Amino acid sequence: MQQIVAITTTNKIMITTINEFRNFFESMHKFIVYHNTTEGHKNKIMQNGFQIVPNIRGNLYGNGIYFSFKPNKRWGDFTIKCEVKCNNTLIDYNDDLIYEDTDLGKSIIQFGEQYLQNWIPGTTFEHNKDLWKEALNQFIKYNKYDSLITYEYGNQILVVFDPKIITILNNDYNN
Repeated sequence: MQQIVAITTTNKIMITTINEFRNFFESMHKFIVYHNTTEGHKNKIMQNGFQIVPNIRGNLYGNGIYFSFKPNKRWGDFTIKCEVKCNNTLIDYNDDLIYEDTDLGKSIIQFGEQYLQNWIPGTTFEHNKDLWKEALNQFIKYNKYDSLITYEYGNQILVVFDPKIITILNNDYNN
């Protein structure tokens, strides 16, 4: 039997079969997350599933469905516990996605300059938030990301751009 060895930065994991490797790999892309919302939105989600709609309360990281990795009533009185199986995740290792000096920020500027006809040279997030968000949204679509992991107010969040990868586990999760 051929042995496969997967190494992480903290541990060495021994995997002895292809199925074990597949299970290990898939588990790395599955997250248990929490979506906080109002009662009215919770009822709509339970009837129709998650849908991407422009968020009137803010969509700093693009049009998506926002989750936290810990239950948090800060964003709504009702918590929906979900499993998200990501396939192509954009990971922001900084707490400053929106700032121009991060690697991702530089990528967004470069993308805007190359692909957006209405991009204004020298655009920064602080000077033109709408144009910056448009560039981020197009960058995500162009690279076919289905999700983004980043930080907001010191909390790690997951933004999902493809509702098909979300499974609702519990609609009345109590903190």
